[in-house]
Amino acid sequence: MSNAVADCQKAASIYCEKEDLENHQQLLNSLQKIQSSVPETKKSTYKLLRQRLLSMVGGHWEIAQRLIQQKKEFYPGMLDEWSLQKVIDDLERARRSYKYSSP
Repeated sequence: MSNAVADCQKAASIYCEKEDLENHQQLLNSLQKIQSSVPETKKSTYKLLRQRLLSMVGGHWEIAQRLIQQKKEFYPGMLDEWSLQKVIDDLERARRSYKYSSP
């Protein structure tokens, strides 16, 4: 189920980037229905992502909140879990890039 949700979220972000707002909104509506049917999984996923992000920013929740807010502004309508995962993915990608570009 979590893989299906992740796939839907990725598809929704692609629709958003391509400005296909009709399909984007349809996927968001479907995601909300799916995730509301499994509330415990949603809560535990959110907690795990939040803890992971918090550790990545050195325990500074203000920084994490600012990064999440930026994602929400750039991708309006996306779910909280998606925004958290997107921030985590971006931070990991930036760290890998920095690691390999450092002298």
